[in-house]
Amino acid sequence: KASDARDRHARAAISALLIQKKRDLAAKKAPEQVDASKAALVEQVKSQPIVINYHPGSVSAILDSGRVKSQFETGEGTWFDPDGRAFSEAMTSGVPLTTPDAQRPIYGTVATEGVDSFTQYTRSYGGVRLVLKDSVKDRSTVTSGDSFERRHIGSPARNPDPTLFPKADQENGYQFYVEAQMLGGVSLEDVEEIVLTDDGVADISERHEQFREVIAKADALGIKTRFLAIDSEHKTTSLTREQYLERL
Repeated sequence: KASDARDRHARAAISALLIQKKRDLAAKKAPEQVDASKAALVEQVKSQPIVINYHPGSVSAILDSGRVKSQFETGEGTWFDPDGRAFSEAMTSGVPLTTPDAQRPIYGTVATEGVDSFTQYTRSYGGVRLVLKDSVKDRSTVTSGDSFERRHIGSPARNPDPTLFPKADQENGYQFYVEAQMLGGVSLEDVEEIVLTDDGVADISERHEQFREVIAKADALGIKTRFLAIDSEHKTTSLTREQYLERL
């Protein structure tokens, strides 16, 4: 409807003004002294890879299509709000509101504790991890936590601004994650390896064949695979391919 389009354009105009105001305020912000914990986190973001966790069925589809599709293409995601996500991407990474769906950012996390480290949060997205090549950071931004929920301004993944990260808690350390926004999409050429875990294998027997499909398709495409077991405390142990297949 014309009224719906008019409302969307109005919201877009208002959002653009708010985005510019927030960026102007950030530019005027007084320099903040960087504490040691923030400096350490920045080094982790620089040195550790960007990863994306999926359920095996989604990875199988990615291997078939040759690229990761954005939420705008799949329509999937908890409480997916196209207008809200578009405004968030404009604010976080400067993505124009008119960007085609296939060119929208892809989301992941920086494996700040190591590529084989998993948390309850990352495990909720699935037991298969795409580990991306270091070159992807050249066109990525990062935020501390959920960019959509918090409307953060992103920082270049190659040189993240330490003042955008919260201070570490003295007892528990950083109780958050570093989200990464990959601009320009993610194709199979950007994948360094695929890490398959036994997370959910025992609980959802229907996925057994999906895990096997991922392994077979990755082999056919020449993509490296590794295998891990994860316990209830999120600790991981390396498995051979034979050990992993025995669990399916």
